[in-house]
Amino acid sequence: MIATQRRKLTRFRVALGFGLLLSWLSTEPVRAQAAPQTPVQTTTGTAHAGSPNTPEWWVWVRRAERFVREVQYAAAGGALERALMLAPDEPVAHHHLGEVHRLRGDLQMALREFRTAGRLAAAQENRRFEARALYNIAETLERMVGRLPEARSAWEDLRLFGEQHPDVIAPQIARARVAAIDRASDQELVYREVRTMIRREVVREPATEGDAVDAVDEETAEAIEARAPAQEQAAE
Repeated sequence: MIATQRRKLTRFRVALGFGLLLSWLSTEPVRAQAAPQTPVQTTTGTAHAGSPNTPEWWVWVRRAERFVREVQYAAAGGALERALMLAPDEPVAHHHLGEVHRLRGDLQMALREFRTAGRLAAAQENRRFEARALYNIAETLERMVGRLPEARSAWEDLRLFGEQHPDVIAPQIARARVAAIDRASDQELVYREVRTMIRREVVREPATEGDAVDAVDEETAEAIEARAPAQEQAAE
């Protein structure tokens, strides 16, 4: 029975992983939809790559993008820090820095930068980068241990934003992620029940089929221990 339940548990784990992978792949179009293009609307106007009027902070952002393509994440982070020294209220620079932190595995710093980018973008009515920040806040929370309920709430924020600004991002993207998290939560409950059942069966059944040692219940053991001193005195 244990072997059967373990096989069921293995199939369940495979199905869960595959389902989450499909759910993740279903959200990939938003990356292309939210990817920054030039020209980019900034607080200082419209920045065109290569234009004589390109602000210096934007030059550093473009350098950072090149460093990322070359997998030089430390250099990319440094370039974005220089950009933020020149333009501390630019959501574009904060958002790019969040992406670099995430690439380097620092999810907490990435989350902080994405939230800063979202707040600044909302204040400046930069809807495209506001949507992108909301998306990456939710995605980053999903990657963090124990933060799945917060991730679900963040996806709900993006869904509401999408319903208000469907020309910026489709709300179906966030709905799909909320549904995927709900399914994963339901499956986790089932998984826990299966684990509990397995533990109970392991305790109930002998460790090995050829085990010839008889189990002694607690009452019998206590009785033997109680008689032992009297038997020792009699022997003396």
